[in-house]
Amino acid sequence: MFGTSYLIRKAANGLALALAALLTFAAHSATTAPQTVTWGPVNVPWTHTLAAPQFNSSMGTLTQVDVSISCSVGGVVKLLNMSDTGTNVVTVTQTATCGATGTSGVSLSAVPSANKQYTLAPNPLQNIDYAGTYAANDTTLTGTAQKSQTFTTSLTPFTGNGTFAIDVVTSGTTSDNDTTGNIGGNFTTTATAGISVVYTYTAPTKQTGQQGCTEDYWEDARTWPATYTPTTPLNHIFSIPGTFTALNSNSYTLKRALDANPWFTWDLVSTATNLTREGTAAVLNAASPSVAYPLTLAQVTAAVNTALASGNRDAMNTLAAQLSKYNHLKCPLCQGYWTCGCGDFGWGH
Repeated sequence: MFGTSYLIRKAANGLALALAALLTFAAHSATTAPQTVTWGPVNVPWTHTLAAPQFNSSMGTLTQVDVSISCSVGGVVKLLNMSDTGTNVVTVTQTATCGATGTSGVSLSAVPSANKQYTLAPNPLQNIDYAGTYAANDTTLTGTAQKSQTFTTSLTPFTGNGTFAIDVVTSGTTSDNDTTGNIGGNFTTTATAGISVVYTYTAPTKQTGQQGCTEDYWEDARTWPATYTPTTPLNHIFSIPGTFTALNSNSYTLKRALDANPWFTWDLVSTATNLTREGTAAVLNAASPSVAYPLTLAQVTAAVNTALASGNRDAMNTLAAQLSKYNHLKCPLCQGYWTCGCGDFGWGH
């Protein structure tokens, strides 16, 4: 019988092989990079403009855009049986509508609904505290619906280093149907809308080689590859799982990612922080036309995204070590020791 440690090692080895495969795929492979923005839960009706990140054209030629909306309905259900002798069975139904319109003809509508049955005991003392068996005070009634739309032409508005706007309009209702009609209570209906954009593109052919510049070089560099800036959010480059709250914030920029240098990677957050530091330098190296980096931009982003999504520390540490090795090859952009450091001259490798 295999022990738990064997199974964990086997799973980690399998993921390492998958990451290795990502680092060796053809430069022309089509790749997707999902980006998601969300608003809510907010009491309906509401209107809000969501800003979704555009496609970074330095990654390749955009061939397809998939836009989807995810709409969730929820809220608070408060019921009170006003009968002093009879049990009351109440069915509550919540419904919301989320409509999205925007760039290049984006037009989506999702209509989630949910229903639940409540059995309320008699209320002989006519209490109104919503706390006994004669009442319900529920926040767990939820429903979700999704719709998607695909674009293969007129993709220019989706491309750039900024965002494109999608306007979301919501409405909703909550209704009840009971057996006696002797019911009191009130309802609050909320809606949450999320817009997800998936870009499919063809990665450009770039001369790869044995060059790379360190995290420290890019941290202090006066110029970066086109479309990248120190204030670009990290989650515009990589798909950051929601479990890494700080890394997934729009305030966590590429400059902050390069500045981060955890002394140890004993926990999942510090391991992910270290990987995104090495990954950010790797992205800048791969995107630079002056650096013959061993990997393409598509290879770097796909490998980092896969490692982060795995939640596996061993896989993340293995990839970070590999990228660090590449980032410490000789840097062709260095003009002197004070702007580069030992690693950028290729010393020690």
